[in-house]
Amino acid sequence: MTDLLIVGATLIDGAGGPPVRDAVIQVEGNKIVATGARNGSTLPTAKRVIDATGKFVIPGLVNANVHLLDGIMMMGRGGLEYLARFEGRLHAVIEEASQIALAAGMTTVFDTWNATQPVLYARDRINSGEALGARIFAAGGIVGMGGPVSV
Repeated sequence: MTDLLIVGATLIDGAGGPPVRDAVIQVEGNKIVATGARNGSTLPTAKRVIDATGKFVIPGLVNANVHLLDGIMMMGRGGLEYLARFEGRLHAVIEEASQIALAAGMTTVFDTWNATQPVLYARDRINSGEALGARIFAAGGIVGMGGPVSV
């Protein structure tokens, strides 16, 4: 018995092939193990079936320039209040921003400027499964830029 079947969607594989209408996507654990057109074939028994008729399935999107913590806000008006409100919990703000990105279809984000320790902590929590969110690649602070997250 398979874990999950997603049936009926139009599948766009991202590799340049034509869209597969009325697709079947077979998932085991957290991995897609098979895809293809249904074409009236008999489906395997599944623990869960999602009817995605009328929907589209695409590869996860990548955003190569995000700031999961609003560093510009911290440097401007209200910045001190922002830092005080989330003191000791900046990672939670970063995790929430990563969850918003994931909900928008971004499975991977490149955070190009951030407070290094909180973003790495959030990244590690997401990677370990302690928190949900898009996969984070982090650059940390910007050398010489100034402000609360510069190096």
